[in-house]
Amino acid sequence: MVLKIKNIYLGNYKRLMIIPIAIFVLSLICIFIYPRVSLGIDFTGGNRLLLKTDKQINATDLKNTLLLKYPLRELSVVSTSNPLGGYGIVIEYSKNEDFEIVNNKINSAAILANSNKEEAFTVLNSIYVILQKYDVNERVNSKQIEEAIVEAKSLVSVANENFIKDVESLIKKKYGVSNIETQRREVGASLGKAFIESSIWIVFFSCLAIFAVVLIFFREIIPSLAIISAALIDISFALAVMSIADIPISLSSIASLLMLFGYSVDTDILLTTRSLKRKEGSVRERAFDSMVTGLTMTTTALASLFVMLLFSYLYQISVIFEIAIVLSAGLLADIPATWLFNAPLIIWYVESKGVVK
Repeated sequence: MVLKIKNIYLGNYKRLMIIPIAIFVLSLICIFIYPRVSLGIDFTGGNRLLLKTDKQINATDLKNTLLLKYPLRELSVVSTSNPLGGYGIVIEYSKNEDFEIVNNKINSAAILANSNKEEAFTVLNSIYVILQKYDVNERVNSKQIEEAIVEAKSLVSVANENFIKDVESLIKKKYGVSNIETQRREVGASLGKAFIESSIWIVFFSCLAIFAVVLIFFREIIPSLAIISAALIDISFALAVMSIADIPISLSSIASLLMLFGYSVDTDILLTTRSLKRKEGSVRERAFDSMVTGLTMTTTALASLFVMLLFSYLYQISVIFEIAIVLSAGLLADIPATWLFNAPLIIWYVESKGVVK
């Protein structure tokens, strides 16, 4: 027995547009009002430590412990678990104020190097008190100020490495952890600023290029705008899910959003091509036929993303997991965006021209 699905575009199809419009409005509230999407360390600059452990650790207790011992700015501690065994802790902070003070002193010494070398050496020697806290017991020994500055920077690097080891040691002693694997990522503030500026331009030119290609192909402004609008609904919903799930915008999420933009345009072009270019049947029938094909495509893609989500979660591959969440959310939103918003808009456009094709 073949299951027949009723054509949803028969009757008052315009009411279908209420659902994707509501999704878009709610998504904007989540993105800009509450809980609001945040920028990750790729754009704000900062440090991220991913520690895989053999015991579960209380994230709140660890955060309070770290704040008592170290002056970490904008500290975030999140615990994770692996169903296959093993646990993890993600520690993110924008800056360690001790290292910020030391680096400022080194920069001041570099400025004084040409005018007052004696004062420059005094400033460099003052960093010793701070670095002792991180088990750096050496002093700047060079007699040449340029070499002394390089030596001071080297000592800061050693202190930074000792800080990571100290965090590991603290976790082992306090929580009885016997084994820790640590992954570290650091992005400077200036590099983060460059990343976000580049990302904005990439997204802008990508949207502009896609719109231009679509406009050239269909040579009609309304269908072209409808395609871009549906893609924006997908992206806004994906960003809303990121804000709710507390996933910050990063370079990997920007890449997944661009991938989502491309996939959304695929289904919309399928709809628009069949609705405008083909001649058989009415525009409502052609739109419905497109929906059946498009839903098959989307379901297949979602199934593959589910596998990606499952394995990235089981093996704690955070980057892949976040990409899969963003793409899955966007593809789910693509169903109402394409078939409840773009399709009625295309039908409305064709029928309003007075030519029922």
